[in-house]
Amino acid sequence: MSANNTKNKEQVDSSSVDNFIKELEAKEKDLDISSDLVIEVDDSDVEHDNIHDSFVPARPSSPHSAGKSNGFMDDDLGSSDSREKEATEKITKLTEERDTLKEALLRRTRDFDNHRQRTERERSETFASIVCNLAGQTLPVIDNLNRALDAFSDTNGKDRERDFQTFLEGIVLVNQQLNEVLSSMGVQSIPAKGQEFDPKYHEAVETEETNEFPPKTVISEILRGYKVDDRVIRASMVKVSSAKSSEESKN
Repeated sequence: MSANNTKNKEQVDSSSVDNFIKELEAKEKDLDISSDLVIEVDDSDVEHDNIHDSFVPARPSSPHSAGKSNGFMDDDLGSSDSREKEATEKITKLTEERDTLKEALLRRTRDFDNHRQRTERERSETFASIVCNLAGQTLPVIDNLNRALDAFSDTNGKDRERDFQTFLEGIVLVNQQLNEVLSSMGVQSIPAKGQEFDPKYHEAVETEETNEFPPKTVISEILRGYKVDDRVIRASMVKVSSAKSSEESKN
């Protein structure tokens, strides 16, 4: 009896479940629910406090994922290190170039000082050589002049009058010898008397009105001038003629 009741009860339950499923399918057809249906939920219907309380940040599953999340930071650190290294290399290179230029400047300064000292020494030696050469050529002239003066000073009154002509001839020879020495060094006397006045070679210290010479003509030479080629050592001091006025010419 109990077995039959149990069996009947299972049949009733299964039939009731089947009927409930059929009712649900009928209601689904009436509502026309599809898979594309989107259910919107208003923010007011959700409690934010519950959301924050229920939110738990996800942890990286492995060390590799943590390394990937810090990739940008690692790249920035690497780029800054490379820039710092590049700047250090540039500073080192500029320092080496500065030291090289400084050493070259000091070397050139020393070379210039040595060249200047050598030039001054050579110039001094050249000047001393010229002076020695000039003195060596003029010493015989001075010796002859001293001999003539000594010989003339040792004579008595009568002998002095008689030997004056010999003394004068000796002075002429000394003057000739001295001019030869100057000529060997390229020193020449400037022609003056009878020449037209040239301010490059002549210096007028006196003028004279005369009709014997054309105007601006050197009448006489007061002090002889000398030159080397076209370079004037000393200009000749001369007297220059000028034209007479008309009244003086009539008188």
